[in-house]
Amino acid sequence: MQVLAFAQYIVLARVLQISDIGLLGLSMLLIQTLGAFTQTGFQTVLIQKKGAINDYLNTAWTFGLARAALLYLLLFLLAPYVAMVKVPIEALAKSNLEMAPQIIRVMGLSIFLGAFTNIGILYFQKDLEFHKQFAYQIITSLIKTIITITLALIWKSIWALVIGKLIGETFGCIASYRLSSYRPRFSFDKVKLIEMWRFGKWIFVTTALDFLVIQGDDYFVWAYLGWVPLAFYQMAYKLASIPALEIGGVLAQVTFPAYSKIQDQPLRIKEAYLKVLNFAGFLSFLIGGLVLILSLDFVLLFLKAKWIPIVAPMQILAALTILKILKCGLRPISLASGNPHWTTYMQIIRLIIIGVLIWPLTAKWQISGTALTIVITSIVTIPTDLYVLRKNIDCKVSEILQVLFSYLISFLAMLVVTIYARLYYFDQISFVNLFVLAALATAVYITVSVICDKFFDTGLVEMIKQKIDIATGN
Repeated sequence: MQVLAFAQYIVLARVLQISDIGLLGLSMLLIQTLGAFTQTGFQTVLIQKKGAINDYLNTAWTFGLARAALLYLLLFLLAPYVAMVKVPIEALAKSNLEMAPQIIRVMGLSIFLGAFTNIGILYFQKDLEFHKQFAYQIITSLIKTIITITLALIWKSIWALVIGKLIGETFGCIASYRLSSYRPRFSFDKVKLIEMWRFGKWIFVTTALDFLVIQGDDYFVWAYLGWVPLAFYQMAYKLASIPALEIGGVLAQVTFPAYSKIQDQPLRIKEAYLKVLNFAGFLSFLIGGLVLILSLDFVLLFLKAKWIPIVAPMQILAALTILKILKCGLRPISLASGNPHWTTYMQIIRLIIIGVLIWPLTAKWQISGTALTIVITSIVTIPTDLYVLRKNIDCKVSEILQVLFSYLISFLAMLVVTIYARLYYFDQISFVNLFVLAALATAVYITVSVICDKFFDTGLVEMIKQKIDIATGN
């Protein structure tokens, strides 16, 4: 999925106008806003819930359809007004202004497709049947990407992504019924709805806060700077954070149902968390370092020169890549332990910090200041993250530092060697130098990590052996 998303971003960035990319980002932002502020959290509730859940599924699915109808009505009515805010000069032509509401409205049909998806697929996570989850997600992503790239190359139009997304969602909906034997039906049980809401209300509040924390910077850039800076900022964020979001998302998907099965055994959750943290730490510092080192080369080689403004934000957001992967295990623990309110409180703190910093930093450094706001917020909230972790599973700071210390050393060694190599041997930007620098950075990082494992006993080598044994069936 990561490779597919990467290919799609590259093609769209090369063939579409920056203002078109901004309009696409604005359309998705509006859809995501409506979804975030009406999120029920019922699926999370049902994954966490012990025992049989079939009696709850139909009520959750029916409620989801009603929610989708209301959301699309709001989207349809709001589209013309949203599209007129901070319109860039290149979109002032009457035809472009008329197209913007149409794009938003057609893109919004994906809300209905998502609501009709078979709710039974949540069993893939609940029962740890991740091969089915894999098949479902790959079908949707593969079809969407192939159609989007094909249409983008032929049409060179913003409609390529719109049509590609709708067709991909349609096939995903069909696949959900092929892969799951459960068949939802229209049903509404008020008692079960209230029961799900008692836990789900925290998911709702947290999701709304998540949106403000994660997407609030997009809204600020759009309202304060306009469509084109929004396109630059979103592209920088996506390219720098895709690895973090995908790796973190996968780890969260896997660990949440697993933690839920041992929710009454905090010592086992702690042991599992430290293993996950070891794996996440190894990946996070490596990927974050690669983003920092190769951003300029990547933009100049894979994108056109018009995208140069995203280099500085990408380099700043490399720190966010590291922090996001490291923090990915915190929320599943709170949810699985039956303490979703801790996640809500944490997001309130993050939102306050962003609200204080984003205006002055963006005013001073434009989208680089916005990126810096998000990174500073993630760093400042580390102590509160550790406090919540301690409350849930009694995990000490020293235990976390013991896991991560060797990877920090490997990260610094990787930076020193690659910066020296770039200055004296690979100062020209080319595809060959890009891949050589990436290979060199990776080799240095892994070598130093293995050496550190011998001195600090991080368990890295043993972890790699276990992964190889599992992959080979030994």
